[in-house]
Amino acid sequence: MFGIYVNNRAPLYLPDYSTNRLLEAGSLAEALAFDSLWVGDSAIAKPRLEPLLVLSALAARTSRIKLGTSIFQPHLRHPVWTALSWASLDRISDGRTILGAGIGGGPAKGMTKEAEVFGLPKGGRGMAMVESIEAVKALWTQDVVTFEGKYVHLQDVTLGYKPLQQPHPPIWIGAGGWGSISTRIEPGTNTKPFDRVAQLGDGWFMGPALPSEFDQSWTTIQTLAQERGRDPQSIHRAMEVWININDVREKAFEEGRTLMEKYYQVSFSDTHLERAFLGTPADVATKFESFLKAGAQTFVLVFHAMDPIEQMKKFADDVLPSFQNRT
Repeated sequence: MFGIYVNNRAPLYLPDYSTNRLLEAGSLAEALAFDSLWVGDSAIAKPRLEPLLVLSALAARTSRIKLGTSIFQPHLRHPVWTALSWASLDRISDGRTILGAGIGGGPAKGMTKEAEVFGLPKGGRGMAMVESIEAVKALWTQDVVTFEGKYVHLQDVTLGYKPLQQPHPPIWIGAGGWGSISTRIEPGTNTKPFDRVAQLGDGWFMGPALPSEFDQSWTTIQTLAQERGRDPQSIHRAMEVWININDVREKAFEEGRTLMEKYYQVSFSDTHLERAFLGTPADVATKFESFLKAGAQTFVLVFHAMDPIEQMKKFADDVLPSFQNRT
């Protein structure tokens, strides 16, 4: 139910959060009975340590916990390398991976530069991501692949190593919420991202949201999935949670806001903060309950704090016990 975002961006702006400390957080998360570990992906817009290399290091330090991306951008890589790299990670981790994929986001200048560097035209990320995922799935599940798209072109390609998980590792598609301030999706205004979930997703990954926004988005996805002949209940529902917990509510708000602004490189309004889990353990537990009622199944915790490891320990002590043994 609860996963930990180990924040492979944090070493750039948290002076005490070294790469070794990041890996320590992953080992501790497994010891504290969390379910999954997650890293992000951005080459230029929001630079961070390369996600598959970090997940490989985490795989070597853990044995049970799931390993995923929140989110991975397949359109920034050649699909053959993506398929091979991820298949290798899945084998190294003994089949513990979840490929969370999305179009990416960040400050407009960085997003523009990233698209330029990787040869993506404005507005082309969505289609490029879809083609990349389709090609990767084909490489994982077929012996010989020919794929002809607008962005991806393969002719008679065979992947030597397939993932351990069959037919392939779960693929969760990111859509909706405030997970990336520059690319917020409001239900009912643009259904293309939600249709990508219905088309490709074994799971759906939503950014920070209000319970009503989560509920409305899930209703949209269910309708789109049914139109495609899919059972909506086969789609796992996950969301990213911005969180800071403190016994003093005001301190949680102050530190959470400061670190969120450092991470996203934008100013946060009170409207943004409504979608964050900032407050006492009781405050955040109440918020989790509201999203469980709306249909959420997995929460990926992004601790916006000067010491994310201490936050993780506090969550494990003061919040996690209330939700253990629940589905």
